[in-house]
Amino acid sequence: MKIALVALVAILSVPSPAQETASPRPLALGGLDPVALCEGVEVEGREDWTAQDRRHSYRFANRANMARFRAEPDRFGIQWGGACGRMGP
Repeated sequence: MKIALVALVAILSVPSPAQETASPRPLALGGLDPVALCEGVEVEGREDWTAQDRRHSYRFANRANMARFRAEPDRFGIQWGGACGRMGP
Protein backbone atom coordinates (compact mmCIF):
# COMPACT_ATOMS: atom_id res chain seq x y z
CA MET A 1 0.00 0.00 0.00
CA LYS A 2 2.79 2.43 0.93
CA ILE A 3 4.65 1.72 -2.35
CA ALA A 4 1.48 2.33 -4.36
CA LEU A 5 0.96 5.65 -2.59
CA VAL A 6 4.55 6.74 -3.27
CA ALA A 7 4.17 5.75 -6.94
CA LEU A 8 0.92 7.69 -7.21
CA VAL A 9 2.48 10.80 -5.68
CA ALA A 10 5.44 10.50 -8.07
CA ILE A 11 3.14 10.22 -11.08
CA LEU A 12 0.99 13.17 -10.01
CA SER A 13 4.02 15.39 -9.39
CA VAL A 14 5.32 15.04 -12.96
CA PRO A 15 4.31 18.24 -14.77
CA SER A 16 1.94 17.90 -17.68
CA PRO A 17 2.99 19.44 -21.01
CA ALA A 18 0.66 22.38 -20.32
CA GLN A 19 2.40 23.05 -17.01
CA GLU A 20 5.86 22.95 -18.59
CA THR A 21 5.16 25.84 -20.94
CA ALA A 22 6.07 29.25 -19.62
CA SER A 23 3.23 31.28 -18.25
CA PRO A 24 1.98 33.83 -20.77
CA ARG A 25 3.46 37.28 -20.48
CA PRO A 26 1.07 40.14 -19.77
CA LEU A 27 -0.22 41.96 -22.82
CA ALA A 28 1.42 45.38 -23.03
CA LEU A 29 -0.40 48.59 -23.88
CA GLY A 30 -3.82 46.97 -23.85
CA GLY A 31 -3.04 45.31 -27.17
CA LEU A 32 -2.25 48.54 -28.99
CA ASP A 33 0.58 48.48 -31.56
CA PRO A 34 3.64 50.08 -29.85
CA VAL A 35 5.23 51.19 -33.14
CA ALA A 36 2.05 52.98 -34.21
CA LEU A 37 1.77 54.54 -30.73
CA CYS A 38 5.26 56.01 -31.09
CA GLU A 39 4.01 57.61 -34.31
CA GLY A 40 1.02 59.11 -32.47
CA VAL A 41 -1.63 56.68 -33.72
CA GLU A 42 -3.69 54.25 -31.61
CA VAL A 43 -4.12 51.05 -33.60
CA GLU A 44 -5.24 47.69 -32.23
CA GLY A 45 -2.67 44.96 -32.72
CA ARG A 46 -3.65 41.59 -34.13
CA GLU A 47 -3.32 38.42 -32.09
CA ASP A 48 -1.54 36.62 -34.95
CA TRP A 49 1.22 39.29 -35.02
CA THR A 50 2.62 39.04 -31.52
CA ALA A 51 6.16 39.39 -30.19
CA GLN A 52 7.65 38.83 -26.74
CA ASP A 53 10.20 41.10 -25.13
CA ARG A 54 11.37 40.86 -21.55
CA ARG A 55 8.24 40.59 -19.41
CA HIS A 56 5.55 41.57 -21.94
CA SER A 57 3.76 40.45 -25.09
CA TYR A 58 3.15 43.04 -27.78
CA ARG A 59 0.66 42.98 -30.65
CA PHE A 60 1.09 44.71 -33.98
CA ALA A 61 -1.25 46.03 -36.65
CA ASN A 62 0.96 44.70 -39.44
CA ARG A 63 4.04 42.63 -40.14
CA ALA A 64 6.20 45.69 -40.92
CA ASN A 65 5.57 47.17 -37.46
CA MET A 66 6.42 43.85 -35.84
CA ALA A 67 9.71 43.77 -37.79
CA ARG A 68 10.53 47.34 -36.71
CA PHE A 69 9.84 46.42 -33.08
CA ARG A 70 12.05 43.33 -33.25
CA ALA A 71 14.86 45.43 -34.74
CA GLU A 72 14.62 48.05 -31.96
CA PRO A 73 12.75 46.65 -28.92
CA ASP A 74 14.36 49.18 -26.56
CA ARG A 75 12.94 52.03 -28.63
CA PHE A 76 9.37 50.75 -28.89
CA GLY A 77 8.94 48.56 -25.80
CA ILE A 78 8.00 49.32 -22.20
CA GLN A 79 10.66 51.58 -20.68
CA TRP A 80 12.28 51.35 -17.22
CA GLY A 81 10.84 47.91 -16.57
CA GLY A 82 7.34 49.39 -16.45
CA ALA A 83 8.14 51.83 -13.63
CA CYS A 84 6.97 55.40 -13.80
CA GLY A 85 9.71 57.81 -14.89
CA ARG A 86 8.47 60.36 -12.39
CA MET A 87 7.25 58.27 -9.46
CA GLY A 88 9.53 55.20 -9.68
CA PRO A 89 8.41 51.60 -9.28
